[in-house]
Amino acid sequence: MLVKIRCGPDNLTICVPDDIGYAGFYSKVLKKIRNCRGAAALGMDGQGAGLQIKWLDADHDEVTLRCDADLEAMWEECKEMKTNEANIVAR
Repeated sequence: MLVKIRCGPDNLTICVPDDIGYAGFYSKVLKKIRNCRGAAALGMDGQGAGLQIKWLDADHDEVTLRCDADLEAMWEECKEMKTNEANIVAR
């Protein structure tokens, strides 16, 4: 699955399997942001504590991703919409 990440002024992209768990997904997003924007983009601790990830659903509403069930809902909607892309916002 292709995941497009909007983080501040930057647009980043990662590929992840659709069976990845939330912890692995969060880790991959964090790593991409750290590699592309530097640790300063992740806040004071540089570890991403408090980083919020929100998915932009079909209605363009921001849905907070907090657990495996939220991630599964995102994948299910992508399948229903017949797309292999998901758009998220990281703050």
